[in-house]
Amino acid sequence: MFARVLFSLLLASVALPLAPCSVAAQGVDPAAQDREARRYFQDALAQVREGDASGALELARKGLELDPASADGLNLLGAIYLQLNDTSQARDAFERASAADPGWWEPLSNLGRLLLALGEDRAALEPLRRAVEIGADSAVPSAALGLALRSVGNYEEAAEAFGRAMMLEPESAALALDHATALKEAGRYEEALRSARIAAEGLRDDPDAMGLLAEMLAVTGENSSLTEAAVVYRRAIGLDPERIDRTVALAGVYTRLGQTDRAREVLREGMTAAGLAGGDVIPGPLPALEDVAVSSGIDFRHASGVQGDKHLPETLGSGVGWLDYDGDGRQDLYFVQ
Repeated sequence: MFARVLFSLLLASVALPLAPCSVAAQGVDPAAQDREARRYFQDALAQVREGDASGALELARKGLELDPASADGLNLLGAIYLQLNDTSQARDAFERASAADPGWWEPLSNLGRLLLALGEDRAALEPLRRAVEIGADSAVPSAALGLALRSVGNYEEAAEAFGRAMMLEPESAALALDHATALKEAGRYEEALRSARIAAEGLRDDPDAMGLLAEMLAVTGENSSLTEAAVVYRRAIGLDPERIDRTVALAGVYTRLGQTDRAREVLREGMTAAGLAGGDVIPGPLPALEDVAVSSGIDFRHASGVQGDKHLPETLGSGVGWLDYDGDGRQDLYFVQ
């Protein structure tokens, strides 16, 4: 299924009309051969858009017989193979298209996005970085690079990549959502809030956009922002009632606002809606917690070291413990990096 989704993204990167043929058969008019190859590729693209990938494949192959080094034809061939769920052939075609025209960013971007979809996150970085360098006026490679960088845990650089994409397409709510997510993962919450607002404005029926905005409001705000966070969490929960984590977060917001009865009501409703037992035995009153990390001089930030290769130790988190570390009779906090 991912191949069909990815194919719809790649189709926009098939550029026609095409460049002149790079080779010509002996005794054949190069201009005539160029027109013939171009016609095959254009007909193949039309077949693709009509949903006939098999017919498109035959036409593209005929065009490539006339011009085997056509980057446009090879890029089109990769998109066709992708629609046919032949990712191996698609990868080969995109690699050949990139080699045929190293100065063209679209095959590189297509190759990188294919590798990303195949789970080869680190392999995707190199072609995507090259695509960004060449195609600096397009948001597509920067957005794809951002996804790849997020996949390998490089959130700071991912945020910068999504930021470049947003500068090129400032009205894109989907890019704003990716940008806000990367900024949140990088710990840049105020900036994440700004992008989350843009995303939520354009994606009002998207529970993830609403949930992220509510989360950033709760993280960065005082009482006025917490009140707004509660409203936005309500909308996110209405769009996706089974996300019990957002129900718990909403209850936490109400608790911070001092509305403990409402917090219990939210938890009860949420657990019942999610089909979880215990919704009718929520204890009360809930404790009011206050974040005193900053006022206590605690500025620890955990760096997980996750590289995206999914090694077993990456599943283990950090830790913190209370103990009298220096023997002065007072409890100390010991953070494990």
